[in-house]
Amino acid sequence: MDKSFETKTSPQTIAGPFSTDDRVRRGPSGSSGPGTRWELNLLGCWMLTADGQPALTGVRQQRLITTLAIGGDRSRSALASLLWPQTRSALALANLRAAVFRVGGDQPGLVESHGTMLGLSASVETDLARVRGLIHEVKQGVRVPTSREIDALLRADLLLGWYEDWVLFEQDRLLQDRVAALECAAEHCLKIGDLDRAIVAAEGAAALEPLREAPHRTIVRAHLAAGRRQEAARRARHFEATIRAQLGTAPGPRFTNLLNAGP
Repeated sequence: MDKSFETKTSPQTIAGPFSTDDRVRRGPSGSSGPGTRWELNLLGCWMLTADGQPALTGVRQQRLITTLAIGGDRSRSALASLLWPQTRSALALANLRAAVFRVGGDQPGLVESHGTMLGLSASVETDLARVRGLIHEVKQGVRVPTSREIDALLRADLLLGWYEDWVLFEQDRLLQDRVAALECAAEHCLKIGDLDRAIVAAEGAAALEPLREAPHRTIVRAHLAAGRRQEAARRARHFEATIRAQLGTAPGPRFTNLLNAGP
């Protein structure tokens, strides 16, 4: 282990942007180490468990763990500048050493050092990784999501209540990936004639991005394919009115021609 992490640093002397109490609070298990089964939840509210028991962690440590979970292994300098962007380099690195020292003391084995790089243990499983895997398979066309998986994509909001710039960027990137996966699923279901599931997936994408035209086109096409022309017209009129009210413009010709062209 990097000897710099063995230097005890008083938390009162470390300055940084996270003013919330940074003390590490031990979970009920009281210890962890090699062989520990870690589960990190990043969708919705943040939670870390060790062998099924909550591992309550201070704010700085949460940010460190989360950065490594989202972006993979990173250099110490990159982590310090990302987590403390308004802090001098030497002080940001000191903040990082303090955070790593605390994680290592309370959750040994969770964060690993590889030369100049830091990363999470390979035993850490995350809900984000599972959703990313689902998104990849759906976008590649090798998997058609079930209704339950469509609902999971709809609800997979990353780190609710976190507002740092780097988090907002990751939230938006995941949102766009979720929308793209739902659109791919809707289009595939429409092609194979699974019209109800096509509508569910497209409505999910439309719920995430209400002004995006593509999912609304799929909804109208699916209703037309099902012979529900009146419902298709109603949905088309509703979206056109929404676009005009919100953006002051009309949908593109690919949308407006749907009722004439059919599915």
